[in-house]
Parts: sequence; C-alpha cells; structure tokens
Amino acid sequence: MALLPLVSVASLQAQEILTLEKTLALAATQNPQIQSAGILVEIAKNNEDPGASGLYPRISATGSGGYSNNNTRLEFAQANQPPIEVDGAQSYTYSAGIGMTYTLFDGLGNVYTLRQRQAEHDRSLVDFQIAFEGVMSTCINQYYEVARLQLLNDINSENLNISLDRFKREEIRAEMGTSSSFDLLSAKVDLSNDSLSVVQSQTELRLAKRNLNRTIGRMAEIDFQTNTDVELAVLPEIDALLADAENSNAALTRARQESRISEYANKAAGSEFWPQLDLNAGYNYNAQENEVGLLLFNQTQGANAGLNLRWDLFNGNVNYIRKANAKLNIQNANIQLADQELGLRQQVMNAKDLHQNALFSLQIAIRNVKTADLSFRRATELYNLGQIDNTQFREAQLNKAQAENQRNNAAFVAKLAETELKRLTGQLFTLTTLTN
Repeated sequence: MALLPLVSVASLQAQEILTLEKTLALAATQNPQIQSAGILVEIAKNNEDPGASGLYPRISATGSGGYSNNNTRLEFAQANQPPIEVDGAQSYTYSAGIGMTYTLFDGLGNVYTLRQRQAEHDRSLVDFQIAFEGVMSTCINQYYEVARLQLLNDINSENLNISLDRFKREEIRAEMGTSSSFDLLSAKVDLSNDSLSVVQSQTELRLAKRNLNRTIGRMAEIDFQTNTDVELAVLPEIDALLADAENSNAALTRARQESRISEYANKAAGSEFWPQLDLNAGYNYNAQENEVGLLLFNQTQGANAGLNLRWDLFNGNVNYIRKANAKLNIQNANIQLADQELGLRQQVMNAKDLHQNALFSLQIAIRNVKTADLSFRRATELYNLGQIDNTQFREAQLNKAQAENQRNNAAFVAKLAETELKRLTGQLFTLTTLTN
C-alpha cells in the first residue's frame, strides 16, 4: 500500500476531523436507504415461514347464538290432539365449534412456494448488500470529493496570498517610479481572479460537505474537515479480479437468484394442474330451546372428520397461462443472467484499465509537482531581483498550482477507481460485515 500525505492547511485548523471510518459507520446506521433495505430483509424473512406457504394446518373457532319470538300455531295429524296456539313463543339456539383444515396434497405447490420464498429471502440479503455497497461507495466518493476541494481551496488560497503580496510590491514600485502602470493593473487583475477562485472553491466545498452530511444522515449545516491522506492498495491482476467478480459480485449473485426463483415459480405453477386433497376435522356443539313445538330441547355435540378433494378440470385456461408465463420468466431470467455475466466482465476490465491509468497519471503528476515547485522558487527569486516580468512570474505560479491540483486529482481518481474495482469484485464489504 502507498500512503500519499496530501496535507490540507484548513484541516489543521478544524474542530472536527471526520475520518473515513467514522463516515462509513455513520452511514451504516443512519442512511435511510440502508435502513429501508434492512426492513425489506425482515419482510422477506417473515414471508419464508412455512405457514405463509400453506404448510401448516388452519384452525378456526366458530360460535353463534340466536333468539326468536313468534306467534305459533301447531296442528297435529292425530284427531284426538287439539291444536296448540301460543302468542310470543320464544326459542333460543346456540352453536360452537372448532375446526381444522390441512392440505395433504396440492401438487407440491406449497412446498415449491416455500422454496421460492426462501430464495426470495436470500435475494433480499443480496439486495441489502447491493444497497449497502452503493451507499458506501457514494460515501467514499463524497468523502474524497470534500478532501479534494479542501486541497483545491488551499491551493487557491495560497495563490491569493502570492498575488496579494505581488500586488503590494507593485504598488510600492509604482510609488517609487520603478514599475509601470501596466504591471500594477496586471497584478490587480490576477488578484481579483484568485479571489474569485477562492470564493468558488469555498462554495463548492460547502456544497460537497452538505452532500456528505445528507448521505450519512446528519444535519446539512454540520461543519467538519476530512483527512486528505490517500492510502492506495495493491490490487490483484486482471485474471484474479475477474475470478473474484464471478464468485462474489452482488449483482451477478442476484441475477443467479432470480433464475432460481423463476424455476421454483414455474414448479409452483405446474402444481395447479393437480388435485387438492384437504383433511377436515372438528368438534361441534349445537343446542336449541323452544317454548312450544314437538321438541322443546335439542342438543348435539361431538367430533367429525373427513376428506375433501377438489380438482379444477377447467378454469378458463388460467393455469395454462400461468404455466406459460412462468416458462417465459425462466427464459428471461437466464437471458438477464448471461447479459449480467458479460457486462460484469466488461466493467471489471474497464475499471482495471482506468485504475492503471490513474496510477500512471499519479506518478507523472508527482514528478510534475517537484519540477513546478522548483521552477516557481526560481521564478520568485528572479522576480524579486527584477530579472523576469509579471507574465513570466504568473505563469510559473499557475504552473505550480496546476501541477499540485493535477496530483491531488490523480490521487483521488486512483482511489475511487480502486473502490469501484473492489465493489465490482465483491471485496468492498463482506456479507458478514454487513449483517453485524
């Protein structure tokens, strides 16, 4: 690993130094996208319970009661039995029971539904990983963007101080008659331009800090400074990176799970063509009280059991349509999986090239900083001696600032390219880290 100490003057004066580790920890606990993805995992975990797939019996209790008040007249077939007539005859009915229904066979549809939901729970874990890695990558990018702008603001501030010193020198020279008005105006214009650059970089820095605060779930107005040091890791060669991506990339893993889920959905759709056999059992109590009638009191109680067979011979081709669509979903999932495999290979190779190019650019930029710094020091000596003009001094000043900015940019680009490679190869964060 290589550590590039890109020191920011502003960071030395800050009250709070927000480290990258603290940034990621805050995002892991406070980012709403991660919190939402965690809730979806819990929902999928609940859905994989066997009872949600119909593998448990269904038990229900029932009860009822009734009252009636009627004017009743009873006439009997026997000639010697006089009729009975009662106004406002009351009757009461009571019933209670408990019943159980259990599906013994439905073409194994409940079993395949359970396996499908278990696979969906596994997919939700990968969705959480994708969301987590996405937020963490965003945090890293935003963190180093703040660091880059801190250094840019330092460079612009240094330029402003140099231009201010130069403007004061030209004012003194103009008063002494040793400098032309053109040199003074040129120094004033450069001072104004450098002032605008500082204002612009400070504005961009404030915006970048607010973006990062939003991602880690903090109030936008919280001020902080980041660590500007960049630690670059040594990454494996392309063959090893491709192998890691094939085994550990979250998006590819999700595509494989989608294919597996579609297989279970297809089997569940096929179960609709089979009959469904249910076992029914229960215990019931019924009672009736009559003020008048042939039976003044009637009561029954006891257990019952039976089998119920249902076979849909025709339901408007609904089962055939579901089965056909399930097969099409399998084909689509396999197409998406193949495309994901090709796309991932391309992304890893592109990211590797960008990473190597960033490292090469960083080496060149580091050498350019040394050269530009020596050139500016020499230009400062010659300018103080009056041996070079304002234009030559300004050019050396801008070359130094540009070289430093290019070095900083190259370091951060290399770090972000490294982060992207780790994300693509599934090495940014392990699933164990995510779930703890």
